[in-house]
Amino acid sequence: KPTSPTLQSLCLKVLAPSLPKYLEAFGESTLHHYLSLLPGPALTALSVYVSKSIGMSDALVGLLNQTHATRLSIFAPTIDDETDGPWRALTKEGIDTLVPSWGQGHDALVRESWEDSESDREQWQWKGCRRLERLELGNLPHLSVESLEKLLDKCSGMTHLGLSGSCAYESGPEVFWRLPDWLPRLQLLDISGNPWVTENLLRNLFDDYNLRCPQALRIKAVGCLSLTSQVALELEYGDQFLTR
Repeated sequence: KPTSPTLQSLCLKVLAPSLPKYLEAFGESTLHHYLSLLPGPALTALSVYVSKSIGMSDALVGLLNQTHATRLSIFAPTIDDETDGPWRALTKEGIDTLVPSWGQGHDALVRESWEDSESDREQWQWKGCRRLERLELGNLPHLSVESLEKLLDKCSGMTHLGLSGSCAYESGPEVFWRLPDWLPRLQLLDISGNPWVTENLLRNLFDDYNLRCPQALRIKAVGCLSLTSQVALELEYGDQFLTR
């Protein structure tokens, strides 16, 4: 039986495409503070609605960069459109804001005297998403190994990772090679829509996880045209899990 949408989900769906206007009106610090009052599931839903409606930008990723966020969907716009302003761009700088770090947060004030050092100390806090369990990164062909290493190495407890339409022929294979080191607890990997994925890369990734990690790894590879039905059957017979 279909369920009716909640009032919260309806509000978030309406808010998502208007976030750039609120950002312009209130400023980053104020809007970031307001969004910090949302519970984790609401932040997840908001990230999905933004990704599906207007696509993420550096500025919007910064707003959703909340320390209590556990699941986020970060998809770049699929159509280049500069008419709505520079907030449309999603670059390395935006992805880097997700990296957990300790420093002065959005609410920190600039002090003019050493006498305010005690107040300064209270403003230092965790930044970035240090509790991330599931992350979807999409439509990011320019995503580099360095950016992923900087983020995933600090979020090693992550169990679900999406890289649909992301990385390239140069970076994708190295990402596969490094994943077991970055995310030893990974359970699901979505690599849909990536032409650089080959059968050999998949086999090697499965072998690495079998040798070094205790849990089974599931891979979603919809739209990877280089993968044949034969390799899917072979991996399934070998207790691997591949969805095409």
